This record gives sequence, C-alpha cells and structure tokens, in this order.
Amino acid sequence: MQASALRHIPLWRSRRVDPDNAWQRQNNEQQNNALYKFINLQRQGRLVDVYNRQGYEALNAVIRNEFGAFLYNDGKGKLVSTAEISGLKRRRTAENNVRNV
Repeated sequence: MQASALRHIPLWRSRRVDPDNAWQRQNNEQQNNALYKFINLQRQGRLVDVYNRQGYEALNAVIRNEFGAFLYNDGKGKLVSTAEISGLKRRRTAENNVRNV
C-alpha cells in the first residue's frame, strides 16, 4: 500500500465498536435528561398521557407552558448567526468527545 493511500483510511475503522455502547448512552440519557419525563422511547411520558386523555389542544397547551425552560429565551427565539451556530456545534462535539473517552 502506498503512503498516500494510508491517508484515506477512515479513523473510525481502526476503533473497536461496542454495540451495547449506544444502548448504554441512551439509557443514561433517559435517567439524566429532563426532557425524557415528557416523552421517552417506550412511548410513555407526560406528552403521551396528555394527548391520550385530553387531546391535541391540551397537548399544545402543555408544550407552550412547560417547554419554555428547554428553549432559547423561554421559547421566544432569537436570530442566530452561522458563526454562533458553528461555535455551538464545536463545543457540543468537544463535550461528546470528552464523554466518550
């Protein structure tokens, strides 16, 4: 194999992949992330209960009233520059890399 060909081998191929790792991370998120009380991967949570018992209008009310804490500027939004988005993505990637070490 030529030296130039070595540069084109993706690094992820050299790592051993644990198939259970994704499930473990998912389960940890369900325990640590407050959003999972609203809805989770087992089709349970506050949003599902409200929709099943009270319908679409009640679901919208819950989303408007209780999701503000999870949204930027309490759900009022903001125009965000691409530079700011890039910075957020880099920070998120760095945080994920630290967690996965």
